[in-house]
Amino acid sequence: MNRPQRRVAPSGGADGFLFGLRDAIVAVGSCAIAMAAVLGLASVVSSDLVGGGAGPALARLFAAALAITGGFAILLGGLISPEPVSVTVTALPLAAGAACGFLEGALFIAMAPPWLLTLMPLAAAGTVAGVQWHRRARMHGRDERRRR
Repeated sequence: MNRPQRRVAPSGGADGFLFGLRDAIVAVGSCAIAMAAVLGLASVVSSDLVGGGAGPALARLFAAALAITGGFAILLGGLISPEPVSVTVTALPLAAGAACGFLEGALFIAMAPPWLLTLMPLAAAGTVAGVQWHRRARMHGRDERRRR
């Protein structure tokens, strides 16, 4: 009953890659949902923002497609996670993705150049991946100091 506990060997690099991929997918999904909210709100508030005629209906259809895609991306990020997902772990990807989604939605409505629209999801995914990499490196350093 009281046998000594074996130490679990540290996992390889595949888990680290999955954590980064999970965070990037969750950030892009959150970005899509925030952009859907901006476009949906713009299509309801003023038809001048999205063009006349079929503009508001197409904007609402595009917003609905973005929301569904973003929701499935967040679910996919939770499914590929090697450990149970908690709010504290996914708060940063959700916040970074939402901030970039609101900015991208505003730029989309302001008719910004297309190259500028591609930078926002990439910036959200890069920010989240960088912060998660730094957090893992800091925790790995703590483990090394404890072993000494």
